[in-house]
Amino acid sequence: MLQDLPSSSQVEYERVFNRNGMALPFFRGKQLDTTRKILEEGISKLEASHYAEKLHHSILTSNLACVVSSRGSSVRFKYA
Repeated sequence: MLQDLPSSSQVEYERVFNRNGMALPFFRGKQLDTTRKILEEGISKLEASHYAEKLHHSILTSNLACVVSSRGSSVRFKYA
């Protein structure tokens, strides 16, 4: 499991996208605050990693937009 592996750039990258998958059941269960937190943490970690310059993280941002939209919120994104 990823949580048992020592930290490395590759492991951190995989953890970010693992978080994206973890968010889906929370989204389906209408646990939007939890979903949003998971996705925002993933985006922050991705942006802090060396992958941020090489990887377009539109999937995470798109999923976060779905969460915000589902709440009927008009939050302005800093991830644009």
